[in-house]
Amino acid sequence: MLHYHPDMVRPGYRQLPEAPSSRFFEAIATGDATKNPTGMGGFPFDKASAEVGKKIADYRTHQIGDTIKSLTKSTQPHN
Repeated sequence: MLHYHPDMVRPGYRQLPEAPSSRFFEAIATGDATKNPTGMGGFPFDKASAEVGKKIADYRTHQIGDTIKSLTKSTQPHN
C-alpha cells in the first residue's frame, strides 16, 4: 500500500499494535475480518516503506509472470 496507494495508509500506522502474520493470513483465508480487526499484519511496521513495497511488488510480479508462462506452455497442444 505504501508503494501503490500511500494516501490509503492510515496516518500513525507505525504506532498501532502489530498483528502476528498468523492472524492476518487467517482472516484472509477464512474471510472473517474479526480474526484481525485492524486489517494489518505481516512485517514489522518499522521496516515498511514505499521502496520496500516496490521491491516486493516487482519480485511478485515477476514470479506471477513466470508461473503464467510455465502454465501456458504446459497446456499447449503438442503436434
